[in-house]
Amino acid sequence: MLKSKSLALTYKDYLIYTGHSDRLYELIEGEIVMTPSPGFHHQKVLGRLYTFLNNYVLEHNPGELVTAPMDLYVDETNVLQPDIIFVSKEKSYIIGETRINRSPDLVIEIISPSTETRDREIKKKIYANAEIQEYWIADPAAKEIEVYLLGDEGYLLSGRYDERFTSNTFPGLFISLSGIF
Repeated sequence: MLKSKSLALTYKDYLIYTGHSDRLYELIEGEIVMTPSPGFHHQKVLGRLYTFLNNYVLEHNPGELVTAPMDLYVDETNVLQPDIIFVSKEKSYIIGETRINRSPDLVIEIISPSTETRDREIKKKIYANAEIQEYWIADPAAKEIEVYLLGDEGYLLSGRYDERFTSNTFPGLFISLSGIF
């Protein structure tokens, strides 16, 4: 991690540091963190989940769906790279050419051994503070998805699913996990 000895790095520092790199970085609580390249199973789950959700988005047109790399600017000291981001039409004003600003409707992280603690603890807290209403953690090893909904005290586990589930973000969509994992 790269961090200034005296103060937290900011979005401006992040842009300077990461601007000429083909690596994936995040700014987490003022520290620039290089994210390791995702493994095969991570990419397979990402592709399948994105395709499944994007088919719904194309048919129903509720908003925009994007995959990493796309900066999610939460604040000056937190710029994250969720695996999948969904922004509803009502919030389309937060979409910029180079980043999404503050609080999309849904973020999805696909965990791996090297990112699990960060995704389950640090990023989960940052997403809750940014008031992102729904957060999914996909676990390729366990072949399940955890769905968190924002409550008064942060995220509450709505459910842990290994077969199929529905989402508040995508009304009427039943997500079958047999085709994802």
